Amino acid sequence: NMLTKVGDPLSTEVVEEDIKSLYLSGDVENVDIFAEDISSGVRLIVEVQTRAQLSEVNFIGNSGITTDRLRRETELKVGQPVQDSKLQVALGQLQELYRKKGFPKVEITYGVEDGPDSGFSRVTFEVNEGDKALLRSVRFQGNTRFTEAQLRKEMETGKFSFSKLIGRGRQADNDTLKQDVTKIQDFYRDNGYLNAAVTAVDKVPVDDGKVDVVLTISEGELYYVSSVNISGNTVYTIEQLVPAIQLEVGQPYSNKKMRTDVKTISDYYGSRGYHDASVNPRIDTAAGNQLLITYDIRENDKSFIRKINIDGNVKTSDEVIRRELAVIPGEELNTVKLD
Repeated sequence: NMLTKVGDPLSTEVVEEDIKSLYLSGDVENVDIFAEDISSGVRLIVEVQTRAQLSEVNFIGNSGITTDRLRRETELKVGQPVQDSKLQVALGQLQELYRKKGFPKVEITYGVEDGPDSGFSRVTFEVNEGDKALLRSVRFQGNTRFTEAQLRKEMETGKFSFSKLIGRGRQADNDTLKQDVTKIQDFYRDNGYLNAAVTAVDKVPVDDGKVDVVLTISEGELYYVSSVNISGNTVYTIEQLVPAIQLEVGQPYSNKKMRTDVKTISDYYGSRGYHDASVNPRIDTAAGNQLLITYDIRENDKSFIRKINIDGNVKTSDEVIRRELAVIPGEELNTVKLD
């Protein structure tokens, strides 16, 4: 994609054309070119940030047109660079297809999120067809680790008669379905399936104008915790912090336990005056399905309470409110007491 070659005179105009050419290739997100003097001339360094590649294309909320038909219409291919221009073209193609199929009020949006592997992104199109189909039942495909009953308990639709989703004689609620997709994925990831995803949510027409909602699940592999480490701690020892950790070596990974660990470590510091301490979890893959967990801590400085101001109280005096506080000026800023 570049005209600049080794041995040629360095030309600012040619370099500018090279930058344009790299952007037009669609393979890069950012480009920066700069030169370093060396004995025989200059060394030209091209610094690029490549675009993420497409790992999968998913659809939520479609019933009038199948997911496979929608995927073919977009012409988006796995492995292509993720470009907004191509996603906008795909969006227009989908809207046109729906209009031809008799859905004049269709609304389609899309979102891009990180895929299961580094450098890949997942694109999800959310479709609101504007129909009035009522929900008959919720079904699952691809679930082998958990039963339909277990998965329904995680959803708002898991209650009796799915009343939380439609009630009696009401329309299926795409917003609730979207929230349920997140809950199902969280359930899997809390049970060790780090890359689990709901890859499709289809509304399948049945008798009497009703639909079955079918969630297709890609479960992925069960991951185990190989090690749990703490870094960046200088004020407190690992021995002081480790007893609070819930993620255990040899046990399945859990997003929920990791979030609990982050809060526990943050509270440990926060209750001792380090209210600006931050805990950033890092997950690295080891051999096979093993995960290396590291909690990176940035402790920052210890803080003390200088003064407590109370504002907005009209009917109750400051003294009455201060008697109820768990913190007082002069002591360490304890975030747990403050909460």
